Amino acid sequence: DPLKAQHPDYLIGKKEDRDLPQERIERSLATAFNFERPEVRQYRLDFINRNAAAHDFDGYELDFTRFIWNFPLGRERELAPLMTDFVREVRSGLSAIGEKRGRPYTLVVHVMDSVETSLSLGHDVGAWLSEGLVDVLVVGMGSMPFTLDLDSWKAVGEHYGVPIYPSLNPPSSYQRMERVFDPQQHIRGAAAWWWQNDVDGIYLFNLFT
Repeated sequence: DPLKAQHPDYLIGKKEDRDLPQERIERSLATAFNFERPEVRQYRLDFINRNAAAHDFDGYELDFTRFIWNFPLGRERELAPLMTDFVREVRSGLSAIGEKRGRPYTLVVHVMDSVETSLSLGHDVGAWLSEGLVDVLVVGMGSMPFTLDLDSWKAVGEHYGVPIYPSLNPPSSYQRMERVFDPQQHIRGAAAWWWQNDVDGIYLFNLFT
């Protein structure tokens, strides 16, 4: 993103963090936008509004699992209200576009495996749902379906009347694993587990892999 080169002060980490060992989280933060900055939030908001207005989409998704760090480490809970305000602004923008075109926008938000983990990353999902900002909530990274805290998510969804869709993410290493097991059977087994747990739907993530 050209803005990252123009404004390194908009990033969580420092350029020299890229030279850290791969196992260090800070290495990834060297290129991560810091949503504490109002300029970053406005930049992203402007893109979403332009993109949503230019295309007659049915809905829009905010994926907080593709890259999970949005704030400086250790200050995520403190800064969570800023992300709530961002989601609020996204909802407002999409609603305005939907009203103008005569067809509402559906807002889908994809969050981490548990309520607690999401909050620890600065994503106060309960606050988003309590304000009616989200239409569908997709939960989990999708790679470990049997460890997802589904009961907690279902309780939150039922309380606020928001459908919960667990994410099913087929590993990209399937081609190397086909000699060990049938990838399709793995996907079907995970899906069967979700239905057994009475989910509202299933979200297929990275199915192309």
